[in-house]
Amino acid sequence: KFLESTEVTIICGTEDADIQYSTDGGTNWSDYSAPFTLTETTTVTAKATKDGLTDSDPASKTFTKITPMTVAEAIDYIDEGENLTGQYVTGKISQIDSYASGAITYWISDDGTTTGQMEVYKGKGLNSANLSAVTDLNVGDVVTVYGTLQQYGTTYEFSAGSSIIARTELPASDITKTADVTLDFKNGATDADLTDYFTTSSTGAITYTVDDETIIENAEEIISALKVGTTTVTVSQ
Repeated sequence: KFLESTEVTIICGTEDADIQYSTDGGTNWSDYSAPFTLTETTTVTAKATKDGLTDSDPASKTFTKITPMTVAEAIDYIDEGENLTGQYVTGKISQIDSYASGAITYWISDDGTTTGQMEVYKGKGLNSANLSAVTDLNVGDVVTVYGTLQQYGTTYEFSAGSSIIARTELPASDITKTADVTLDFKNGATDADLTDYFTTSSTGAITYTVDDETIIENAEEIISALKVGTTTVTVSQ
């Protein structure tokens, strides 16, 4: 399956065999010499020939173009309650909540606002890769998410374990706020305790506001401001 386009490569185990392929069910055939690109759902049929050998049986594979749902469509689809696994939804990140164990809980909507948004609960990164901090995603990024849809209480969401299959990042110059992160620290917090939550931006300094009081600019200041218990840190750029 693919979103915009995909490249097709055809190989044959018989050395120096000639390959032909068809994209219309075998009505017309083309000589294959190099990978080619598909932009629509297509069934490709291929066969190999070589002097002195019997032609191979045709082999076929269908390449399916994905048409993701909008967030509004996904919410309606959840209400219908059928075939909720393996679904694709495209939306703009409207809110980022928290990071834990390689995943981020965040929200998407069709217009990037919190109106009509749905939750992506403990979602993984591109192609199921682990994420490392809430700053790995930005409010305003456009993402296509793949996973299982569900309604949890009154919340429409992707269940834990979804992944991003495409992402258009918000330009760094447009990032004004990344997230509010609630952390639970104990006495003796160190720089290492912050590694899982914050990263240094290559496009500019990140500042932090602790419990809406003091703006701080480095890990040492964060540690000195942290209290035993729950502390809310706002990350801005």
